[in-house]
Amino acid sequence: MLSITLCFFVKVNITNMRRLFIYSVFYVLLLILYGCAKEAAPTGGPKDFNPPVVIEEKPPNYTTNFSENKVKIYFNEFVKLENLREELLISPPFEELPKMIVKGKKLVINLPDSLPEQKTVNLNFYNAIVDVNEANVLKNYQYVFSTSDHIDTTFIDGRLIDAETGKPLANELVYVYESFVDSVVSKKLPDYIARTNKQGIFVINNLGDGPYKLFSLKDRNRNNLYDQPTEGTAFLNDSILPAIEWTTITDTIKLIDSIMVEKADTTYRDSVYEQRVQVSKLKPFQLRMFVKDYKKHYLTYSGRPRKGQIALSFNRSIADFHYNFELLSPEPSTDQWYKEEKLTNDSLLLWIKDPKIYQSDTIHSVITYPFTDSAGNVVQKSDTVYLNYDFSELQKNDTLLTINANLRRNKLDIDSVFTIGFSEPIKSVDESKIEFLINIDTAYTPYDFNLELLSSKREARVLFQQDLYGKYRIIMDSAAFLGVQSNTNDSSVITFQYFEKADYGNLVLNVDTLPEKAIFLLYTKDEELYAKQKNIVKKPVEFRQLPPGDYYVRVLIDDNQNGKWDTGDYYKKEFPELVIAFPSKLIIKANWDTEQNWELSKTLKLYK
Repeated sequence: MLSITLCFFVKVNITNMRRLFIYSVFYVLLLILYGCAKEAAPTGGPKDFNPPVVIEEKPPNYTTNFSENKVKIYFNEFVKLENLREELLISPPFEELPKMIVKGKKLVINLPDSLPEQKTVNLNFYNAIVDVNEANVLKNYQYVFSTSDHIDTTFIDGRLIDAETGKPLANELVYVYESFVDSVVSKKLPDYIARTNKQGIFVINNLGDGPYKLFSLKDRNRNNLYDQPTEGTAFLNDSILPAIEWTTITDTIKLIDSIMVEKADTTYRDSVYEQRVQVSKLKPFQLRMFVKDYKKHYLTYSGRPRKGQIALSFNRSIADFHYNFELLSPEPSTDQWYKEEKLTNDSLLLWIKDPKIYQSDTIHSVITYPFTDSAGNVVQKSDTVYLNYDFSELQKNDTLLTINANLRRNKLDIDSVFTIGFSEPIKSVDESKIEFLINIDTAYTPYDFNLELLSSKREARVLFQQDLYGKYRIIMDSAAFLGVQSNTNDSSVITFQYFEKADYGNLVLNVDTLPEKAIFLLYTKDEELYAKQKNIVKKPVEFRQLPPGDYYVRVLIDDNQNGKWDTGDYYKKEFPELVIAFPSKLIIKANWDTEQNWELSKTLKLYK
């Protein structure tokens, strides 16, 4: 809105009071009009859904022999910059982010004094430029210039996935280097850079003839250097020579053919058009990001979560290493511990059996465990620790042995063995206090069973002749189970029955190939491994008797056949084992076979 000058001419004989009132009104009007004269975005009117439009660029976009230190970009509306540090990507990257100033409808870019020599520079704003009123995004606006006499137009494209899950990685950085020295990724900024989209797809534009080295980095400290052991990496061993060609694509658009106002109807016709575009002669490159096995050996936790329990956790498995827990005080006894190792072999529970020890509020001990020193060698380290317990906050499990069972909604899966779990290891069982019953028709009657205590002594399997249509009941009187800390159970009753076959669904995967050394993995929606199949010799691949829900499938190519995924190492030129994820979730319904076709061979070819 332009400045407005307001003039009042008052020629009348009035009192001083009236004159003061008129002057006050005049002054307020001037303030309002002055405020209106300030430059600002207009308000009101219908909601704006259109992004800003660039109407002029100085110097023009794609300028060659560029030597300016300032760029001005003009828009059709008021704009602002949002999350510029995260969104703006400059390729080749600058040492420092250029200073940028927004003035209404104009963006001013102050470039550094020193620009890359004989290079085409691409400033990609991604989602940084938005309008002021509604924050509509001008997506992927790019300002390109060249410090040489031509604009480089070749490009490299591909896809970045998580090597362990097979899922695409969004908003990660992909680098191109002109040097092939391994250490260049940790010592020098990349020569070109791009960012992946939601599908993990990347395009690195405005490249020269090459050859180039392709590399990707989860840049945790934002310095574009691979200098942290926790940073994910992806790489290719082969050099890349970009190659492009022009081709014509044909497409169809809808055009209005006629409008019948009286019937409020519009008819359309198809119009075929052709467009010349550049395409790469190379197939898209597949990058798989991983974090190398950098974990060191050290003790992560030592504590006493319960009065009779000592918990130790380590940063990685201690299965192949010596470790020891030595009691200093109270005075040790000959039968003081029951040791329970976790399945992952990186944690340890010590159950104190001697009342003299677990009734003490402080336990003084020495822990000896594997430790990685500054030279990278695994040595034995000993720490003296004091393990305290506050007896004013006794837990229920400290005084009572509690029982649970592997049931869902009081039902047992058809292919499961009825198992009961205990809050502490079991010392002895009095089976005369346990009764197992079955109800086939109307009444519960005794039923033969065997109780099998597992090696962990924290679980027991109840074995019996299975009748899928029966109802079962186990009655456990008080003190049927005695724990290693002399706690006993309260009397309890567990009633259950089996799920019916109609409660389950089946998954049938019609794969077109069965890769060698493949393990098919089935995950729940919470990313928990539910089932796996390997050594499959016949198609299709089937997962049967699945509880209804959402599932995800992956295939692991287990090259070393150790039954688990193994990571890679950039400096050793070792790739991670290949994981291919089915691209969408699979919905399992009760009493239903879900069939899904999967062209695995097409994906496998991308990595050859």
